[in-house]
Order: sequence, then C-alpha cells, then structure tokens
Amino acid sequence: MLVTVDPTISPTSNHVSHPWTSWAAVLAGVTTTIAVQIGLTELCLALGLALFEPTDPGSVTAAIAIGTVAALLACTLISVFIGSWITGRMKHHHSWGEAAIHGMLVWAVAGIAALLLATISLGILAGGAFSLLGQGISGAAKGVGAALPAAVQAAAPSWDGLKNDIAAAIDTRDADAKAPISDSRYADRSRLMQLLTQSFSMDGSTPPEADRNEITQLVGAQLGISPEAARAAYAQWQRVWIEGVNRFAAAKEETMRMANDAAAIAAKRTAQAAIIAFFAMIVGLGAAIAGALCGSACAMKCCHAQLATCATNRAS
Repeated sequence: MLVTVDPTISPTSNHVSHPWTSWAAVLAGVTTTIAVQIGLTELCLALGLALFEPTDPGSVTAAIAIGTVAALLACTLISVFIGSWITGRMKHHHSWGEAAIHGMLVWAVAGIAALLLATISLGILAGGAFSLLGQGISGAAKGVGAALPAAVQAAAPSWDGLKNDIAAAIDTRDADAKAPISDSRYADRSRLMQLLTQSFSMDGSTPPEADRNEITQLVGAQLGISPEAARAAYAQWQRVWIEGVNRFAAAKEETMRMANDAAAIAAKRTAQAAIIAFFAMIVGLGAAIAGALCGSACAMKCCHAQLATCATNRAS
C-alpha cells in the first residue's frame, strides 16, 4: 500500500513532539528587552543631563516633557524590537502568524515585568516609564498641597500678640503706680482678657454693645486712661484684628484656588501621560511583531541556506 506524503510538510512541523509555543525563546526575548530598556534609559538620562541648560529656565519644562516622551518611545521601540528579534531568531516558526504571536508574548510579558519592577523599586531609574506615570506626576501636586497649609497658617491673625501688648501695658501702669494691687483689680483684668478673647473671633463678628461698653470701661480702669481714649484704643484693636481676618480669608481663598488649579493640572497631565503610554504600548506591540517576523525570517533564511548546503554536499 502506497502512502502519499505532502512534500511541504517537514518532520520538524510535528506539533506533538515540538510544542507550538517556545517559552524559552519568549523568556530570552523578555530578558533581552528589559536589559536593553535599562541600558537605553541610563544612556538617555546621561545625555539629558549633559544637554541640560539651567541658564534657560523658560524652555526647561517643555524640553524635559518633549525629551521624556521621545526617549520613552525610542527606548520602548528599540528594546522590544531587539527582544522580539531574539525570540524569532531562536525558534523555527512554521508560519508568520506563529512568529507574530511569539512577538506579542514578548511584548506582554516584558510590559508586565516592567510594571512589577516599577512598583517594587518605587520609581528608581530601572523602574521605567510606569513609575513616571504613577509617581512623577503626583509629586508636583503633593508638593503644592504640603506648602498650602503653611501659607494659610502664616496669614492667620493671632490674638496672642495683642494680648501680650495689653498685659505689658497694664503691668507697666501697675509698676508706675507703686501701690498694692487689689483682688478686684486682678478679677477685672481676668474679665477684660475674657471679653477681648471673645471679641476677637475669626468670623469677624462685632460683639454686643454691652460687652463693648464693659471692655471700654475695663480698659480705661486697667490702663488709667479716659473713657474716650479707652474707646479709641479698643476701636484701633478691632480695626487691626478685622484687617488680619480679611487677610486670612483672602489667603484661604487663594489657597483653595491654587489647590484647585494644581488638581486640574495634575488631572490633565495624568490624562496626557496615560494617552502617551497607551500609544507607546500600541507602537511597542507593532515593534514586537516586526522584530519577531524579522528574526523568524533570518532563522528561515539560515535554515534554507543550511539545507541547500547539505543538498550540495550530498550531490557531490
């Protein structure tokens, strides 16, 4: 009985004895991709620092942004292409589709490995682009958020300074009087401080008229001045306090505006970075497939050359 054999099928195309997916080739390609990515990133960093011009602050931000995107794209394309070429070259693929799928596996595994490295290393140089997306963008927003409360706190009016001035004036007046201080005077002084503390509130409200009259009377008695002078002094204290409250309100409003602007900028930058990363991944996928196909073509070319050499040797 005669058996017809298809000459286009070679013994090496037996998928039972030879697995269709070669994970050893994929692993070799992934390792090469990561190594090349690290080396190119370090080279780009060195070149960027060498070309950095601190004397031109107007173009620093734009140059860094454009340079980062260009370097990210170039490093991704070159490293993925080389790693996929290694995978395609190491395995004898039986079709272009098989070679392309091996290139896609290199791209996928290398991307996951880069993400894991970026997460574990907390954004050091070898982490790659994913660290920039996760940490570098949020760093500016965190810096602004840490500085804003300090600015608001510095603008807040303080009752302590005015209270110390009033207490010093009363102590000076008592020292000049050279007379024993009665218990009622201590009680009046405590009452005055209590009323003034209630009067100087952060909402800028005016105390009741009865409290204002009592404050004026106690100020005149404690400082030894006329009711008109006491009333003028209290009015001056009120004006200073209200000006401080207004400055605090303006600083708080400015702080909220800066925080909103920082959040909007951070959201915009994050969206831009996500879009850039998406297109970089798509382009990287194309580079991986192209690299695998080129590597497979080289492998097939070498295989055909070896077969031709063997046939020539046998014929001779």
